[in-house]
Amino acid sequence: MKLAKKMWVLAANASNAKLYETDGMRHGRHNLKLIEEFSHKESREKVSDIVADRVGHYQSRNGGAHGSFSNRTDPKTLEAETFASELAQRLNSGLVKNSYENLVVIAAPRFHELLKSKCPREVNQLVVKDINKDYTNSPVIDLQDHLKVR
Repeated sequence: MKLAKKMWVLAANASNAKLYETDGMRHGRHNLKLIEEFSHKESREKVSDIVADRVGHYQSRNGGAHGSFSNRTDPKTLEAETFASELAQRLNSGLVKNSYENLVVIAAPRFHELLKSKCPREVNQLVVKDINKDYTNSPVIDLQDHLKVR
């Protein structure tokens, strides 16, 4: 992988993310520095804690029809989308401020696709490496190993 002067590395899943910056290599590894951590506690909550206690009900004015409403989308998915949007906004903000020139995205497979869909085209164009795995709880050295120039 070609090293840019400024590169960001995002390690994320549906409830946590860590944003690293690297500006060079030491001993064959990228020198990663943690610049920001994100947490979306709603993604870790039980579905029963996210949604209302009871499904809404309806009845027509003439009293004939009645029933209950159901959730169209899984609440966990909605929370993951919210978190992906927040991360996409942060990545876009960094791009606008010229904080990075290249981006590596390391994310749990489902969340990775969701994040990619929420990022502006300009952010996605700067992605030089995608890793579909959850390394949010891994030590920095493990991340550095995955970014090694081979």
